[in-house]
Amino acid sequence: MKKRILSLTLALVLTLTLAPFPPAARAAAFTPVTGAEMLENLLLGINIGNTLEARPDDSEHHGLETELYWGEAEIHPEHFKVIAAKGFTGVRIPVSWEPHMDKDYHIDREWMDRVQQCVDWAFEAGLYVIINAHHEDGFYKLVDSDNYNEAKKELTAIWEQASARFKDYSEKLIFEVMNEPNLAVQGGWIWDGWDPPHVSRRLCDYVNRLNMDSLQTIRASGGNNEKRVVILAVPGANTSAVEFYQPPDDPYTMLGVFVYPGDSVKPVRKAVEDGVPVLVKEIAPLGEMTESEQLKWTEEVHAELAELGVPSYWWNCGDSIDSPILLDRFTCTWPHRALLNAVFAAYGRTPGEDYKPDLPPLLPYELAEPFKDGEFTFWNIPRHIRRVMEKMVVELDGNLTGGYMFARFYPSEWAQYADGDGRITLEEEKIIFDLRGLEGDIVGFAAWGAGNTQKIKRVYLDTWEGALPTDAPGLATASGWARGAVNAAYGYGILPEALQNNYQQDTTRAEFCALAVALIEKLTGKTIEAKETFTDTTDINVRKIAGLGIVTGRGGGVFDPNGGISRQEAAIILEKVARKGLLKELPEGEANFPDMDLAYSDATRTAIRKMRGGSVMSGRTDGTFDPNGTFSREESISTMVKLWDWFEK
Repeated sequence: MKKRILSLTLALVLTLTLAPFPPAARAAAFTPVTGAEMLENLLLGINIGNTLEARPDDSEHHGLETELYWGEAEIHPEHFKVIAAKGFTGVRIPVSWEPHMDKDYHIDREWMDRVQQCVDWAFEAGLYVIINAHHEDGFYKLVDSDNYNEAKKELTAIWEQASARFKDYSEKLIFEVMNEPNLAVQGGWIWDGWDPPHVSRRLCDYVNRLNMDSLQTIRASGGNNEKRVVILAVPGANTSAVEFYQPPDDPYTMLGVFVYPGDSVKPVRKAVEDGVPVLVKEIAPLGEMTESEQLKWTEEVHAELAELGVPSYWWNCGDSIDSPILLDRFTCTWPHRALLNAVFAAYGRTPGEDYKPDLPPLLPYELAEPFKDGEFTFWNIPRHIRRVMEKMVVELDGNLTGGYMFARFYPSEWAQYADGDGRITLEEEKIIFDLRGLEGDIVGFAAWGAGNTQKIKRVYLDTWEGALPTDAPGLATASGWARGAVNAAYGYGILPEALQNNYQQDTTRAEFCALAVALIEKLTGKTIEAKETFTDTTDINVRKIAGLGIVTGRGGGVFDPNGGISRQEAAIILEKVARKGLLKELPEGEANFPDMDLAYSDATRTAIRKMRGGSVMSGRTDGTFDPNGTFSREESISTMVKLWDWFEK
């Protein structure tokens, strides 16, 4: 599946070492295993997504740099060791071949070498490996006999060359002929893999024929390929097309499908009952879901697949709010432990120990996408890198005479920044964009020439101190969206030790006071002297904030330090933190939330508007503010970081 946001080219310090390959993997003994027998071997796996299948938007010939176009880490041998140590049995390595072929469909040797290098690294880690044809445009042609023949020519050319290169590899290498084949007709698509109005038998017949063409090509290549397991396809890899799949008379095959929210597992169950081996080659709780919903879906769907004996391979790239990853390949950590544990538990397994890899440092991190004067140029900044790189530097061959820099933050809209707004500064032949404290996943930057004559020589990310900051303690317990804010608060020195873990749990009233005190005292450089007294707590932070008149008790001298805090209560307190603690007034913004009538009072609604005006708090994904909703530690930390940034600006 293509889950990119903006195309890019990134040059990391990890180097491609395309040296001659050792013969061990090729010469390994081959034990024929049928598709049905292979299921238990494949059982649990991870996709190395948005990497070898990444490709530019144009049809020009491209080199090895495409591996970095979509913002993922360059594949390194340590990645496979990390995956194997955790207990996964296999990896799926999606591969796009078309950008690396000439007009006669000859694949570049250096690209084939790179694919083989990655396969060898996975073999050395003891993993089963799936390679495929992932984004080949030959499948997106108008349906008629001529175009079918052209698509067949391209696909069989890919597998003729790949089969020849890997024909001596052991049975632990599996070929997947197509990822999610779709076709276009005059007037639109005849298959939409996400919301199919119907399944076109014409398309299904087309895909079934391409399955056989590819299978025959692989079998004819000889060597171990005569009995190698081959994964075949249905349109869109969608489970609703499974009923139209035509299994070949070949026991060394299986069917590959996707299962994402909205996809039914019933067709998979029916296929298994009919004796068809099935692999779920991509699975993840994608889309607008809360973390609890993601976990529930993961538990239920994986349990059903495990019951059927169907292996599942997690789609792993990006780690945005609506696309959680299991493995962060930049840091080789497992950021969503609950999801990871749920996947293993469904199959009756326990995750292995964390493997500490030996990886090169991330610095420098250079954005090498060519800049065209007068046009937008996009760079996708992976959140993993964004977390530690807080300065973007654009080096020019002359001084900037016009133009702008833009940034987009998921899930926010485009935000424009120009010289003088506190985010962008101009130096001689250089633009510096300050990323510190910006909330959300940065999914792209754009530089616009606006008629400038100077060229961009280099764009790179760096830190202000020249060294990578230390992650906040317990960072793995924070949601993916919150880790940047948690790290920022830790770096600013406003994250109390008592709150440096379990970031997703609800904030108590005392904890919110501790955050507010840390923020005020750090920014003002003054210790809060005023103190209030309560009968049920001697917490110094509660006493200080109450002494400033920012919070009050429940009445009768009771503060209720362990009680929860609602979103509207947080808004009221934060507005007072700015006004009474930092002596600055937040501007009012528009806050036309449909549930504003649930707020306590007009004063509360004013506080909410000020939260919006200062970009400190926003609404829920459904457009409401949810005044009475709970407020977590990570939400509290995020708002304090935003207040810090607003105050500093």
